[in-house]
Amino acid sequence: MDRTYEIFRDDPQGPLWLESVEGLDRAAKRLANISELKPGTYFAYDPRESRIVAKLSRDSKADATADRKRRKGASNAG
Repeated sequence: MDRTYEIFRDDPQGPLWLESVEGLDRAAKRLANISELKPGTYFAYDPRESRIVAKLSRDSKADATADRKRRKGASNAG
């Protein structure tokens, strides 16, 4: 059986628990998925080991700039 990991959003007022996920691969995928929906810093915590096992940070400004560059490059390619 896979371990259960706790998914949190890093918040200035303290970590906010979001959900529990079984398996480290699933936890990493959820971090990526959640951060695409709402940019920010997220982490997966292993309560058995009392440690953070994965962390992902996505900045909405950086994503918007990258999207503009991709669209501009695609329109110039034609």
